[in-house]
Amino acid sequence: MLPESLLAVAEDLAQLDGQNRPRQASLRRAVSTAYYALFHLWVGAAAERMFTNREERRRFAALAARDFT
Repeated sequence: MLPESLLAVAEDLAQLDGQNRPRQASLRRAVSTAYYALFHLWVGAAAERMFTNREERRRFAALAARDFT
């Protein structure tokens, strides 16, 4: 759920100033937010491959995200 939400925010940021000429700051923030969404997708995929137990996956994903950010 988090990656999808972050991608929606990134899209909103990219279009914040209108589609004709968005500000560079908005575009930079949109790219940063999209990268953060991708990071969470990778952590979630790693947790799914490493753990079968849902609680262990959740705990690993939370710890890994905290450790790498």
